[in-house]
Amino acid sequence: MVFLDYDAFHGQLINRCASRFPETVQSLQTAIAQWRQKNQPALQELRVLLRNKMVREGMNKKDVDARLAQSAANVTQFMIKPFATMKEAELGPACSGYYTKGLGSPAMDYVNFLEQVKTELKRSNESRYVSSKGEQEIANHHEERQVLRLKEETSGPGSITSVAWSPDGSLIAASGSSLNVTVWDARSLSVIRALDQGFKGHGENNIAFSPNGRFLASGLITVNLWDAASGKPINTLIAPHITPGIPQVINVQALAFSPDSHILVVGYYGDKRLVIAFRVDDGKILWTYELQRVIGIPLMTTPIAFSADGKSVILGTGESGGPEVNLKPLSRVLFLNAESGALIRSIDDIHVMHPTTLAISQNGRWIATGTSTGVKSSTSNMTTKQVVNVDNRDPVRIWDIATGKLFRELPVGSRVWSLAFSHDDKYVFGAKSERSHLTLAVWDIESGRMVQEIRSNPGPMGLAISPDGRRLAAASQSKLAIYEIMTDQ
Repeated sequence: MVFLDYDAFHGQLINRCASRFPETVQSLQTAIAQWRQKNQPALQELRVLLRNKMVREGMNKKDVDARLAQSAANVTQFMIKPFATMKEAELGPACSGYYTKGLGSPAMDYVNFLEQVKTELKRSNESRYVSSKGEQEIANHHEERQVLRLKEETSGPGSITSVAWSPDGSLIAASGSSLNVTVWDARSLSVIRALDQGFKGHGENNIAFSPNGRFLASGLITVNLWDAASGKPINTLIAPHITPGIPQVINVQALAFSPDSHILVVGYYGDKRLVIAFRVDDGKILWTYELQRVIGIPLMTTPIAFSADGKSVILGTGESGGPEVNLKPLSRVLFLNAESGALIRSIDDIHVMHPTTLAISQNGRWIATGTSTGVKSSTSNMTTKQVVNVDNRDPVRIWDIATGKLFRELPVGSRVWSLAFSHDDKYVFGAKSERSHLTLAVWDIESGRMVQEIRSNPGPMGLAISPDGRRLAAASQSKLAIYEIMTDQ
């Protein structure tokens, strides 16, 4: 909650209490003022430290500022919205002392949290986090074999974080949080066209060509369908919970076409966390799935993928235990029925924190997942005063789709942004955060070893394999990079 606008949040709380329980306002205001005087300077310093860390890891400053501003707006809106409909039975305890008591909990002590962060920074001496498994391999940055070789790169307009190839390999499209989708000629890397997405917002894995090559889809709030060959707009897909032109806490988290190109599945982040299947021909909604709470607020945190047979929609979710519970985060891969949207099954506890990305192998047998490796978190229970600490040192993991069992672990020491399998399923490519800017990794699946690291600054955020399996495109924020995959390795 470092980026929550506490002034706005507390203002809403005080206003609601004043309208229903005015006798509680003076003591509530006093407690909030005392908490603010103590914690506000620490909060400001924590925000600066986090921003600087993201810049050091390779993200450009403008993109960092945009992401942090969007995160602050999202979390603040999410926390404030319940006040409008909160019943007296819920509001009364918050006004009459329950929230005041919570201000004194360890979870709200940002002075102490700042000291913990500073101690950790001093201990690590600004070095990279490394996982215990394969630690020496990562620290040495050695190149066991050359699987990837930089072929060409070009500047990208704005910040690009997601990339896709057309099925015939002639086009590359990339998008991010800017209004434009950029389409390049894959051979010359010359820009063919820029497509206007229409409404501002924030997109993650929000670009895809249909497998039949007819359509290109992307979106930030609404989803646009273009003719892939000409760039002409075909349709705009608007989910029922979206009102175009009005500021809303809604983003397109991910989208994917079905193997037969008849369905486009879109995942939304915001007030409602929905997965919606649109029929491509006419934009009709076929089904909607709302993420279901198990221990906390569920968030979709990965790309969306279809199983090889097209029968399942696959995505990753994360839930965190809140201040009223004492639970570790729940990290899952969900399988939805592609025809109905019903939940079929899940693979649970895939990481100690939520997954940040996933990829399906070419043979359709495996799912690879990554997480925010190197991050630490703490959750406090206000009632018991117990604290759950999580030190994320998880590797990249490969799961057997049929059985849900762990197949392989691949060592990594930092957050993983994107994963992709080589066409022969011998290698996994990963975009990751590194202070040393060694931000592109290659793992050998059979041995489980990292065999190559490539320096790239800014680092890649999205990866895509060309249809012929010979090239890897990397959306690296301010540039697009193309790597040759050495197929004889």
